[in-house]
Amino acid sequence: MPTDNTALNDTFLKRYPLVHFNKGDILLRPGEINHYLYYIKSGVCACSIIHLDGNLIIPLLLRKDELIGARMELLGVKENRSLSEVSAHTDVEVYKIPIRDIRDLLQTDFEAYKRLARSVILSLDRVIETSNMRGKGNSVMIVCNTLLHEMSSEGCPEGLYRLSDYFTITDLSRILQLHRVTVSRIMHGLVEKKVLEKRGRVWYITDRKKLEKYQQGILTLNPKAIS
Repeated sequence: MPTDNTALNDTFLKRYPLVHFNKGDILLRPGEINHYLYYIKSGVCACSIIHLDGNLIIPLLLRKDELIGARMELLGVKENRSLSEVSAHTDVEVYKIPIRDIRDLLQTDFEAYKRLARSVILSLDRVIETSNMRGKGNSVMIVCNTLLHEMSSEGCPEGLYRLSDYFTITDLSRILQLHRVTVSRIMHGLVEKKVLEKRGRVWYITDRKKLEKYQQGILTLNPKAIS
């Protein structure tokens, strides 16, 4: 679920150029040494994190007020080599900030450090959740976990949650590195179970508690049995 993770204030950010990336553009590639970090002003980025075994890909969506590439800085790594591929999932605008300036800020502004650390910890929690679910090979739990993180109650009647209108089955398949047919069957299975509902282009979550049970594995779906 989107949260306000504002880590850097406007006075600091406005020193730096605002850069536009079109949907599909690559911001970072695995193995590249980062000389800049990107602070998202608007839009959504898709991040695929390479697991330590070099094979497993852990998906994550990054949005407004998140800093791309911050994990290594907080760990004190001198050579900030990307472990992720980050692309623009929608059109995005980002502040392009030299790493040396972020390092100076973290050394002199403890409140900024704490805010940034809180934002990174929230992202890492999502990475660990998804990694554990991938280890179990449970595609239903992975999809449901993503839906819970990406839902919003803004503008919805009480008890109803929506996903952003850019969130399609094709998007989910690409972000989660799951076959589109599998994702489609899971989504339509959740519709049959009255957990999801689609109105026009937008998906709505109608039963959050039930969705959480699918995410936790308490309730199960068999995608292969769904036509």
